[in-house]
Amino acid sequence: SSGINAEYGHPQLSIAASDTCAEGSEFLELMSARQAHISDKCRDFSNHPAPRQMFYLNKVGREGVLWCPVYKAASSSTNKYFCPLYYKDCTQFSASLWQGKSQFLKSKAPRSTPTLLIVRHPWERMLSAYRDKIQALNTRSGFMRPVMEKIVGKYRNAGGISATEKKRLIEDAIQQGSAYQKKMLADTGKFARGVTLNFPDSSNPFLNPFSATFAEFLRAVLQGQYSSNVHWLPVSDMCGPCQQHYDYILHVENYDCEFQSLLKELGETKVKVEGKHFNSLSGPVPVVDRTSIYEYYASVPDGLLELMLKKTKADCEVLGYDCEKMFCEIKQWREDQNMR
Repeated sequence: SSGINAEYGHPQLSIAASDTCAEGSEFLELMSARQAHISDKCRDFSNHPAPRQMFYLNKVGREGVLWCPVYKAASSSTNKYFCPLYYKDCTQFSASLWQGKSQFLKSKAPRSTPTLLIVRHPWERMLSAYRDKIQALNTRSGFMRPVMEKIVGKYRNAGGISATEKKRLIEDAIQQGSAYQKKMLADTGKFARGVTLNFPDSSNPFLNPFSATFAEFLRAVLQGQYSSNVHWLPVSDMCGPCQQHYDYILHVENYDCEFQSLLKELGETKVKVEGKHFNSLSGPVPVVDRTSIYEYYASVPDGLLELMLKKTKADCEVLGYDCEKMFCEIKQWREDQNMR
């Protein structure tokens, strides 16, 4: 499985994703432990809202399932696995499969329908959103103009230029970045993703780098300039685990194993799980592993890391992730790198 291992920033041991695969009674005991943990922690976070959306997938298993998708927490992989139960064409597997269609409304589900939530370490999820959606912008994602105008235009130090000149340079950057990605798509069949794009022949500060740096992105999200996008909206705001009971709470860190155990418990035999994760644009998602987490967060000023710790406190505690441990280890990793 992908994600954070037991050595850094992992959920507490009793409810953690494990190297072994919990099945049957062990899987149900793990789910009960996670439910109890959420119930206990929610005493301190009782003001969370109800889930924004839950989809009733009535063809899954014996009773169907009510699922609250958390974006950048295996939502596309889960969409991909459930899609063939309803559609012949599953080349695209975003939440649009279920959104706006009356048959999937929560109100259609019997009260006994099992409920599902799939979560991920909040710091890993934030970095995954950045690498997948922001780091190498492309026109198809819909993020290019908002990111260049709302984040890069606001937080990039471009010197003492006028507002008119800034607007012109941002527009020039959008045009050049868009042209590069279109050529990449034409030449290779896919966009550049998970990489930093620079245009060294240009003096345009909004092209070097093109798109927001990780620090610029974090600052915009954490300071409320660009905080409400579903790809990084906190789980506590998205799925309301303190307001909605979930029968099954899976961790992305052991998704392949836990999802298969879930299917067995639901009595679902038609869905086949493969150990490769996708997103709705195309192909495997950019890797977010131990090294990349340390490297990206180590590039962020301490004050911003402290704000990240504060803003993710609810998700970290309610979902059982030790974010303070990760915060300390990132700082230690940076110190170790500086001493080399």
